[in-house]
Amino acid sequence: GNDSIYFYASYIFQEAGIPQENIQYVTIGTGASEFTASVLSNLLIEHVGRRYLLIGGYSLMTCWSIVFTVALSLQSHGVAGMSYLSMTCVFAYILSFGLGLAGVTGIL
Repeated sequence: GNDSIYFYASYIFQEAGIPQENIQYVTIGTGASEFTASVLSNLLIEHVGRRYLLIGGYSLMTCWSIVFTVALSLQSHGVAGMSYLSMTCVFAYILSFGLGLAGVTGIL
């Protein structure tokens, strides 16, 4: 799931209107946001617990995947603003992955 988001991220950013020469910087931003969320997850893991981080991560990833699917569907029908919502969903999905799964599964 997470790898497919990274694979299609540059296309999604291009459809959102980001110039081709700046897409690489936005993609670096997605990696930086995952790293930041993973560090935060490692700091929270002892206070919150692995179970809640895993359940929360999976729940948020599911939620953002549904919103992402609806946004891509509406974007293909020409609804304005859906490309920006798709871009937001990419970041939210990656942050959810970093906060839950990325930080917890390495320890398990």
